[in-house]
Amino acid sequence: MIGRVVDQATEMFDRYWNSASVLPIAALRTPRKQYLPALRETLDALSRTAAARFYLERVGKAVAEKGCFRGSRPLHRSADVRIAFDPPEKALMQKRQNWLLRELFPLINATKRELRIISPYFIPGAEGTRELTALARKGAKVAVLTNSLAATDVAAVHGGYMKYRKGLLRGGIDLFELKERGDFIDRHRMSLFGARNASLHTKAFVIDGMIGYVGSMNFDPRSASLNTEMGVVFSDEALAAELQSIFDDETLPETSYRLGLENGRPVWRDRTNGTERLLRREPDAGILRRLIAGAIRFLPLESQL
Repeated sequence: MIGRVVDQATEMFDRYWNSASVLPIAALRTPRKQYLPALRETLDALSRTAAARFYLERVGKAVAEKGCFRGSRPLHRSADVRIAFDPPEKALMQKRQNWLLRELFPLINATKRELRIISPYFIPGAEGTRELTALARKGAKVAVLTNSLAATDVAAVHGGYMKYRKGLLRGGIDLFELKERGDFIDRHRMSLFGARNASLHTKAFVIDGMIGYVGSMNFDPRSASLNTEMGVVFSDEALAAELQSIFDDETLPETSYRLGLENGRPVWRDRTNGTERLLRREPDAGILRRLIAGAIRFLPLESQL
């Protein structure tokens, strides 16, 4: 980003830096030794490793060759771009308010034609399910892309999401679950509450081909009530079109499963090696993954997911 929105991000940073939620630097000290000098030594040693040298050389080369902006997508000039964020006091649990959601939900509820949501961890809850299905009843096309059980790195979140799938599908919501990528399932061990890798990590939505959001917030209770989140809200047709193209690419049948209902139970449809498939249980997920996610559905943990 460039322009006024950068000043907004700077102001947000300063607000966090000076808040009671942040530890003073003196707290990074133990009675036996200074923490910061030891950290500096560790980082210096790390920067001399082969992997770090490779990374730093690539960064230096990229900056020298192409400047600050990289990639094939062009920059867009827009007058309507702003930062939206939760204040730092949310982290102290002083006020149980959903600042960011309170700002974003009126945009979502004003959808007329189409709403597309990308959220790696998606737990709409009973209220969110009602809101999304209400939009669908009014004639809007509502589509959601999230991780499949095979691709996710957080079994607990997928378990929380599973119990809302039928209601969303019955309510006319198009659900897509991203497939695991390549050897992801072999090289990555999914944990109960998270790990470092996940197939899908983008958090975004686009409304009526004009209004969009890209940021850190998942559509789940943890983002709403516990984490402090931020993002960029914009109103720009060209930017929205790029976000929609990403959604379209990620929801192709070669890339994602499209969910439906058969005799009241979820089914998954995709295309593999040119062949259409209909699957009647969580695709490409082992028995342990299914057991963990299934068990989480019945535990009172949703507010923490």
